[in-house]
Amino acid sequence: MANGEIKILMLGARRAGKTSLLAAVAETFKDESLKRHLIIEEATPNDGSQCTLSGKVDTFKKFLQECEGKIVLNYEDPTNTFHDYVIKVSLPGTIGEMQMTFTDANGEFYYQGDQRFEEIKQKILGYDVIIVAVDSVYLMESVNAENDLCSKTLSDAYNQVDSVHTLLSALHDDNGKNARLVIFAP
Repeated sequence: MANGEIKILMLGARRAGKTSLLAAVAETFKDESLKRHLIIEEATPNDGSQCTLSGKVDTFKKFLQECEGKIVLNYEDPTNTFHDYVIKVSLPGTIGEMQMTFTDANGEFYYQGDQRFEEIKQKILGYDVIIVAVDSVYLMESVNAENDLCSKTLSDAYNQVDSVHTLLSALHDDNGKNARLVIFAP
């Protein structure tokens, strides 16, 4: 953590729920009961080059309303960039604040052999927190011996287990001096 900023990298395969998790966090931050204890505001630059987290929440809500009652396999609109979402946090009645930058990358970046994989491998070294989004449906169904449709091999492939392992193995904590928080989120 440098200069009151926490850098958070979202890892996970495509459609594992990285952006959905961030959108859920953003919605939680809007809870009125939190405002007595924390002031949380989005500070993502809205320069038109990328969507804000609030914009993502609105997009998700609209998508869910349009797809209500339907089975949806959403494989459209892949991105090929890293998206930084910035949130500022402060305590009521104080002047200090902390900035949290969430970096969300395209899930295809994690496939071993992809040209962006080495970029992520280097990028991960500059982050304080790593959140690994896990598609828990694949993970849970893979342990069901009676389910022929979702094997452990399919879950490992879909959740990019080998890629995530390789990326996390690149981290060295320097005997605790450079420790990072790693969170696995279903």
